[in-house]
Amino acid sequence: MRWTLRTIFIHGFAVATLPQMLMAQTTISIWQDGGGDVVSLGDALDELPNRLGEPYVLEFLDSGTYQEMVIVEVRIRDNGSLTIRAASGVAPILRASENKGPGRDRLYRTDTS
Repeated sequence: MRWTLRTIFIHGFAVATLPQMLMAQTTISIWQDGGGDVVSLGDALDELPNRLGEPYVLEFLDSGTYQEMVIVEVRIRDNGSLTIRAASGVAPILRASENKGPGRDRLYRTDTS
């Protein structure tokens, strides 16, 4: 958590405003080749605390195919949040490993817009 003090100018006078609390976000980077913090979505989810009291971002850094079965089990508290996204310019493929077989294969792509 970080505090900042804002100063604004009104008619040439500097006026200090009350401190504003800014929540820092924790980013866990995912890259299969080992260039990130972890190599899989499951590993990234394992890094999360059971209760999220601040914003967390899980960010894919490559366009690889991630074939794994994951379950997201976290509790969001107060100012907490969880975002799973791809970095700019990459489009990873998420494939559920438990759903293999004819007619059961499920493919999930990240939004590339």
